[in-house]
Amino acid sequence: MTVPQVYLCRAPGDPWYRQKEQLVHLGSAPVGLLILASAVKDRANVRVVDGLGKSIESVGAQLNGDIVGISETYASHGNAMKLARIAKEKGAMTIVGGPSVNAIPERILANHPYVDYVICGPGEKALSALIAGEPLESIKGLA
Repeated sequence: MTVPQVYLCRAPGDPWYRQKEQLVHLGSAPVGLLILASAVKDRANVRVVDGLGKSIESVGAQLNGDIVGISETYASHGNAMKLARIAKEKGAMTIVGGPSVNAIPERILANHPYVDYVICGPGEKALSALIAGEPLESIKGLA
């Protein structure tokens, strides 16, 4: 069995978000993505891409995995969807997670056909199960 290449990405803030410069200066490591990477490191080769303060083009150019997971917030939704489209065009399975998706997973899937799955809530177990090929209906938090 081939070990999948998994890229986990924090999307850059959308252009409309006026405090994005402040986020770059106050930004911390994408801790949630690092936790996810640790949870699946035995099942996949994982790379974390931090898009904070970077252009959508430079971040999208780095997403070359079999599976691409994108963390989004309200302030990065547009760019997160652009990254999902870029990753899907490269042939990746695309997954979106993060605090702003929990209430609207069905809406994201309906309006963004390049998003394959949405993970709601803590994603460690769901992402690990998805990579392992467990039956989709048995994966808690997966939409």
